[in-house]
Amino acid sequence: MLSSKVLFLGGSLNTNTLPGSKVKQNFKGCMKKVFYKADSIELNLIELGRDKHDLIDVVGDVQFGRCHIHIDPEPVTFTTSESFITLPRWDVSKGGNLSFTFETNEPNGVLLYNSRRENYEDFLALELLEGHVYFVFSVGSGSQKLQVTNEKVNDATTHYIFINMTADGGYVDVDGHKTDYAVPGKSVLSQHGKMYVGGIGAKEEQALLPKEIWAGMLGYGFVGCLNKFYVNGDPYDLPAISAEQMATGVKAECRKTPPQCVKRPCMHQGNCAEGWNRFICDCRQTGYYGKLCEHVASSLHFDGTQYMKISMPGESKTEVEDISLRFNTVRPHGLLFLTASEETKDIMELLLESGAIKLKLNLGSGTRTLITDNLPEPSRTLKYKYIYIGSIGPLPSEELQGTSSVLEFRNVQAGKLLLGNDNTVQGYASFIGLMQQLVFNQNHFFEMAKSGKVKNIEVTARFDGGSNIVRDPITFKQMSSYAELQTLNIHLLFVISFKFKTTEPDGLLLYSGGKGQDFLSMELIDGYLYYTYNMGNGAQVIKGNTPGPLNDNRWHLVSLSRLEKTSQFFRIDINPTEHIHVLDGKAIHFDLEGPLYLGGVKKTMYHNLPKSVRSRHGFQGCMASIDLNNIYPNVLKDALLVHGPVIPGCKGPSRECHPEACMNHGECVQQWNSYTCNCDLTSYSGHSCSEVDQQSVIDYVSFHSDVSLSLSLSLSLSVSLSFVSLSHGASVIASGLTLSLSFYIPQKYHSTVVFLCHFL
Repeated sequence: MLSSKVLFLGGSLNTNTLPGSKVKQNFKGCMKKVFYKADSIELNLIELGRDKHDLIDVVGDVQFGRCHIHIDPEPVTFTTSESFITLPRWDVSKGGNLSFTFETNEPNGVLLYNSRRENYEDFLALELLEGHVYFVFSVGSGSQKLQVTNEKVNDATTHYIFINMTADGGYVDVDGHKTDYAVPGKSVLSQHGKMYVGGIGAKEEQALLPKEIWAGMLGYGFVGCLNKFYVNGDPYDLPAISAEQMATGVKAECRKTPPQCVKRPCMHQGNCAEGWNRFICDCRQTGYYGKLCEHVASSLHFDGTQYMKISMPGESKTEVEDISLRFNTVRPHGLLFLTASEETKDIMELLLESGAIKLKLNLGSGTRTLITDNLPEPSRTLKYKYIYIGSIGPLPSEELQGTSSVLEFRNVQAGKLLLGNDNTVQGYASFIGLMQQLVFNQNHFFEMAKSGKVKNIEVTARFDGGSNIVRDPITFKQMSSYAELQTLNIHLLFVISFKFKTTEPDGLLLYSGGKGQDFLSMELIDGYLYYTYNMGNGAQVIKGNTPGPLNDNRWHLVSLSRLEKTSQFFRIDINPTEHIHVLDGKAIHFDLEGPLYLGGVKKTMYHNLPKSVRSRHGFQGCMASIDLNNIYPNVLKDALLVHGPVIPGCKGPSRECHPEACMNHGECVQQWNSYTCNCDLTSYSGHSCSEVDQQSVIDYVSFHSDVSLSLSLSLSLSVSLSFVSLSHGASVIASGLTLSLSFYIPQKYHSTVVFLCHFL
């Protein structure tokens, strides 16, 4: 016996899935005199359908009373996210229907948008979000967003959509999956704007785009094929319309091209994804951006006091954000970015807390932590961490507190929290490190800021120059200043690095004593850096490999590492590395104890330091970016003791050399807190070489070529010779003290000057 519950005439909602049927498409043509007979029942199906009998559901464009065979519209392909076609508004105030087919393998895009006009809230849209179709509409009394698919449809096969609308509701059918909806209250959906197919229109339309259309807010137009487009039963010739509108990126065809990622078009290890007849390079895990990841991404460096702030023209209201960020830091705490509102308490913040990345969100009903992800421990060679925030799909309701799903913000801040116009900091650990590729809804903020063309971006952080970042700088203002830290734990393998700058040629930067003969020190002697140590086999003194002295008031990076038992590596800036071989034997490691001294030691300790340490006073200048074997101390906070004036920041020379500093050709010698004038090569004295030294002036002495002058002077005699004219063969010999001579050669003499000075 044949039994049935449903009879399909002319096709079905999803003909592909009908059991027992080999037909894959619905019937196109005319029928008449269609009867269903069973026992004593006889039904005229066409008349029942025309009369809208309760037994019959009419789906799609079925025309009664006439037989008109038409040709289906031709397909079009939208090749870019910016492509679209404009159609007249779809008037659905009295009901209507719309249908089309589409193909794509891309997960996001706006299929259809019947726009609203200014002062009107009504709109309607179909969009793809992570492979699912969403139906979004508003009638002024609130919006609705419905997921109308159970399975993802970005599978590069043909899918059919039918929208049926009545005055109080309707349904959306996708491949036979039917979703009903109702218009709330007594409202009527009334469209006032144009209808856009494949995108969201020009920039003026994008400015009015409803926040509920998430794919549009994120800048995703539809990329794929669209075919058989009908509105209220009328076919639309999209190829002809696009040609008339000269629509950019719209082609009158629908075809599939071979996979393109096999050619590896993405540069610099960018991730290649197959799009619809195109490849898509994801550069977020690289230091590059662009269609092919071909452009070097800008790096922005934050020292804990710096920031970037993007101010919006007005208060923004959003329901979805797509944000990515790369960063590099050795600090466990720091603010990466946040959004701030001037009208509400809404805030979204991404920050590091105790080495974990956290995303927090407050939509006005309290803060909720949505993501907590522990990052791996920092290695000696740090790599970028990259962060993607959230999912395009809706968050489960239990993830958020309150009823609001809208985030309001006026500005985006990175690196440091700023409140009000005075840029004051409130309760956040500022970020120290570098960031790349802060991409906010497809806006590359760092590249926009570096271009200088965007006026609403304020930046105090520095672009590029990654090795030049200065972290937690401090100033030792006097040679007697120093700080004591916990014992330096570098028993066997270790990495130590720091930065310093000074104008002083001498001073002890670092010292750590130990058991027996063990110690470690770094000191400046005549402007050159010396590393001196003893592991028990005798003191070793290593001079840093630099082309010149380092007391040039510039930052210098010092690194000392021992990554294997038999070798140490000592390097200053980018100069060649000193490879130090560790002698074999029992004494192959440091046994340090007691505090680590930075900037100097106690005054009473200098004469008790190992003989190979030559310093007799401390370092005067700045130190920063201190790394003590993966411990990054904030010296002023972590020190056991701070002696003398040690202040945060790098306060350089308050008085610097300038052309008028020293008179009469005196030499200006820059010191950390001031400068002095060296008057030795002049006949003047005083602070600025402006005072005539009366004791130094003697009469001219003329020498013949066969005469020499020998002076034997006692230490109690102060003698200086000035303005001595010499002729051929003359010499001056001094014994018992240092003798300085300044020469004046009258123009009538054209003889060679020879000066020989003996120090006995």
